[in-house]
Amino acid sequence: RWLHAHGPRASRALVTLDAGAHAAGDLEARLFGRDGPEDDAPGALELADGGTLVVEDVAALDAELRARLLLVLDGHAFVRAGGVRTVKS
Repeated sequence: RWLHAHGPRASRALVTLDAGAHAAGDLEARLFGRDGPEDDAPGALELADGGTLVVEDVAALDAELRARLLLVLDGHAFVRAGGVRTVKS
């Protein structure tokens, strides 16, 4: 929190996701968001856009989600859970 508050992104969002506090099946939607017929919702990545995302207990993410997160951190776009539209990171 201190680094965010004193860094160049201090005026932007600080989003924290505790991966260990959520069921494995729920983590994809919490991290990447979800597209559904009645329940579109941004995930932590979109909420933190331009700000800071802190993912606590990264080890709780399965290998597939860690790989997807790494791609996003490398600057690649992603697709929300249940979606087809690409979201630019």
